[in-house]
Amino acid sequence: MIDAILDGLKSEVAENLGSKFGLDNNQIDSTLGAIKDTVNGTIEKESSNGLEGMLNLFSSQDNNAGGNAILNGLTSNLTSNLVGKLGFDNAKASGITQYLIPIITKLFSDKVGGNESNLLGLLGGSGSAGDMVKNIAGNLLKDKIGGLFGK
Repeated sequence: MIDAILDGLKSEVAENLGSKFGLDNNQIDSTLGAIKDTVNGTIEKESSNGLEGMLNLFSSQDNNAGGNAILNGLTSNLTSNLVGKLGFDNAKASGITQYLIPIITKLFSDKVGGNESNLLGLLGGSGSAGDMVKNIAGNLLKDKIGGLFGK
């Protein structure tokens, strides 16, 4: 579901990424790929800490401390990925990030609207928030332990 939302981003931002930041089509595609990786990674990490911050960030309310922390992490992670993975300089990466983050958060806010059920659907879960957090935490733990044993 997250990827489906982000796939719609291309038609909205591709022209501006080219004209404002001088990106060619390959760089635009790579940037959109970095966005998907960053958003997926950040949401997965943050959902293991509970859903309150994401519910706040993806709503029409002013951000609370949790929402701001996720927004700052998303911003920092995207800038780092654009520099580290795509080789953009800091100024260009920061400019692209500052342009994209409000668009991304609006897309998710439009889908979630601060509603826990909508957020859980976006994350691919059903049931309670507690169940979702347990499942995500269990998967993260399993991946980390599996990595220790070469699995």
